[in-house]
Amino acid sequence: MRYWSLLLVLGCDTGVKTGASLPGEGKACDAGRCFSGLVCSHENVCEAPGAVGTALDGDDCSATEECAFGLECASNNQCSEADAAGTGGSGDKCVDDDNCQAGFTCEDGACLDLEIPFWNGGDCPADAAADDEFRVLYQIPDLPTTESLDFFAMPFPNDLRLDGEGKPVLDGFPSPGEEAPAVDRLLGFVSGQTGWGLDPVVYFRFNKPHDLDSIKVLTTDATVHFASIDVDAADYGNLSSFEFFTRQSRDRYVCQNWLAVTTYGGRSLLPNHTYAVWLTKGITSGGAEVFRDDDFPLLMQDDRPSDLTDAKAFDKFAPFREYVDGEGLTRGDIVAATVFTTGDPARDLRYTREVVEAETTTVSIVELGSCGASPCDRACIGASGLAEQHALVAIPDFTTESGIVSYDDTFRPEVQGSEQVCAVMTIPNGDAPPSGWPVALWRGDLGGDAQDAVRNGVAEAFAAEGVATLSIDLPHHGARNGGDDALASWFATESPGAWRGNLYQTFADGQTLERLAADPQLGLDPEEVWVVGEGVGGDSAITLLAWAKELRGGVVGNPGGLVGQLASSRRQPYDVGHALERSFADSNLSRYHPLVALLQQWLGPFDPAASAEAMVREPATIAKHVVIVDGVDDAELSADSRHAVLRAASLPTAGDVLDDYAQATTTYPVSENVTTDDGKRTAASVQVQAGHHALSESAAEQAAAFVGSGSGGSSPTLKK
Repeated sequence: MRYWSLLLVLGCDTGVKTGASLPGEGKACDAGRCFSGLVCSHENVCEAPGAVGTALDGDDCSATEECAFGLECASNNQCSEADAAGTGGSGDKCVDDDNCQAGFTCEDGACLDLEIPFWNGGDCPADAAADDEFRVLYQIPDLPTTESLDFFAMPFPNDLRLDGEGKPVLDGFPSPGEEAPAVDRLLGFVSGQTGWGLDPVVYFRFNKPHDLDSIKVLTTDATVHFASIDVDAADYGNLSSFEFFTRQSRDRYVCQNWLAVTTYGGRSLLPNHTYAVWLTKGITSGGAEVFRDDDFPLLMQDDRPSDLTDAKAFDKFAPFREYVDGEGLTRGDIVAATVFTTGDPARDLRYTREVVEAETTTVSIVELGSCGASPCDRACIGASGLAEQHALVAIPDFTTESGIVSYDDTFRPEVQGSEQVCAVMTIPNGDAPPSGWPVALWRGDLGGDAQDAVRNGVAEAFAAEGVATLSIDLPHHGARNGGDDALASWFATESPGAWRGNLYQTFADGQTLERLAADPQLGLDPEEVWVVGEGVGGDSAITLLAWAKELRGGVVGNPGGLVGQLASSRRQPYDVGHALERSFADSNLSRYHPLVALLQQWLGPFDPAASAEAMVREPATIAKHVVIVDGVDDAELSADSRHAVLRAASLPTAGDVLDDYAQATTTYPVSENVTTDDGKRTAASVQVQAGHHALSESAAEQAAAFVGSGSGGSSPTLKK
């Protein structure tokens, strides 16, 4: 799949007037006019083209302040004449965001300023002259440095930017500073990680505009290549799928003439592996062939350079030179490359289990009550076919006062104390089996609480199949620091550490619930524990199914992958996309934005797409029985986000296919259809004509029947 952005300016003279008597550079414009060759800027001052506030009609923009006098940055992020479509300002009538200029949202029928901080962006050099050589930029910086850099003039990510401990060195990364402090916070957190993410966005820059049709991938004459270069790696060799985006205009973080390459959704890279992305001859500018920049040949020669910085860079590229020679490629055909080594984002998930198991004082039932004497702050709902019970439970709290998770010297998360939360359990009417009730750990979505399974009918459906449910409030939900700003506290865009802390605590809570299910006071069967969840609860259910040891399986509704990309575009039930635009001081966010890419790396351990394969196909602990309910009319998740998890899980769709993403299919009934090293497992996805809460609204009975059919240690069967 190919994406590109093309800027064409044909005969535009907006704000440019001739005449020897007109104002010169730095002077106030004369009714929007300036001396020949100058532009009347947004501030009504004559400036040279390319200065801030001189973008012309049709030029890319992120805010109206970037456009020339009389123009506004429209909703399509292009400068347009005032009153053109998509240029509504504060108070102007609107139907949706497309009616309002960039940086505004449509709320209650009127355009509302999101108050995105205005930042000029990093300093960018001018394009090379028309008669200069066309080059892929490759400028190796002396690190560490406090100097301002054209950060992406060296391809990024790059192992040349890893320190002696393997941690990213992001010196010189463009930042608005105090105007948007969340940027520096995110950079600081990523700098503390080891290695690069599993879904990186790789950037190259050119010294002048490139011919778009010369960027070719996955063809015999490809000019862009992506490969695993670890000889012993399971995925060694060229990747069979990846995506790219190219843009010739600058934005606030990346200077002009850039190319971005990234993984295909649901095809994450392997942890602790080395990869390379490289460009070869055939890329052109106005038909002229591309040349290497001065620093790159040093990395591809046989002799180690004498300069210390160059020598260290040369050493980092040894795996790539070996790959090139081993594959019979011609070094001289390669005009630029980056080599990067992924980290191990799942380390947190592996270690959490042992930390929770070691907690003897912070995992306990404080008080178990009935509806008549609930120890919680709520009354029972009164569903049929079941008894609802409440308990006050003590669980380990892994987050500090600022919401982040801290680690000891062995990288284990540190427990900060104990937190008492309300647990809700539903028990089917009738006599319990001798070994106790099978139980589904319910993981609800944003905006709900521990009683959601009772409220939405899921508990009733499971009770009909002889299965209990057990759940607690998510962080910042229900009585657990909920309130009017609960969703803003969950999507903590101003504090990326707290955002990740929420995801971590939610995952840890799942491990704690699994342990609580074994408490004999509850009367549950510890050998028959399943997990069922939807929305963000489904996201955490994916990671639980991958990393928890005792779960038999589960049902997950509409999990969303590519968490960074999803956050930048998500508008419901909380407008996290606009919150991110404010936090990053940029209204033009996408998967290819460098801060979105770094956010993906930071939140990556809790991306369900990263763990989906480990549920069944490549189990991290033991293979589980799994069903994913896919509501194809989801208005909260993009199709790319849904598909990323589904592709990663690689489960066949049972029954009708409502959304074809080239998946395998199977027919009902489904049982033991996947063979694993742990034996045969039942695993499939189900598509329904429903939205984000498809599991609870349209598939609760089907999910309950699946879990119920597996009670007693038998393999479950998925029926229509």
